[in-house]
Amino acid sequence: MLSLQLRSGEYLTIGDDVAVQVFRQHGSTFRVEVKAPREVPILRGTVRERQGAPRPGELLDHRPTTPSRRACNTKKAEEQALRRKTRAALREDREHALEEMGRVLDRMEALSGGFALQEELTALRTQLDRAAELNAAEAVL
Repeated sequence: MLSLQLRSGEYLTIGDDVAVQVFRQHGSTFRVEVKAPREVPILRGTVRERQGAPRPGELLDHRPTTPSRRACNTKKAEEQALRRKTRAALREDREHALEEMGRVLDRMEALSGGFALQEELTALRTQLDRAAELNAAEAVL
């Protein structure tokens, strides 16, 4: 099977009697003009298939993607997967930090003054700073 790319206005010939010319209309719509002898039947594929004829086996069901487009799509999918994984890890880390802050606050309530309270306040400050850093990192993604 021959596969060609034609620009709008270009044409191809099939034998001496058939000529096919394509014109881009708008978006992904094209107009096709066919010059052929009257005895050569010309049917739109959907009409042919509606009449019970099978789709020719050599024809693709969709426009093939180029190798560069496939590579670009693969790279984008990998980047999205990495971003999702990173976001999930950041969410998990932030949840852990918030849980730890809750435990620290619970211990602070149980303590009464002195050096132990200062240690708990320092631990709470550390966890708060960590939560702020995680939020900033997630905002960048």
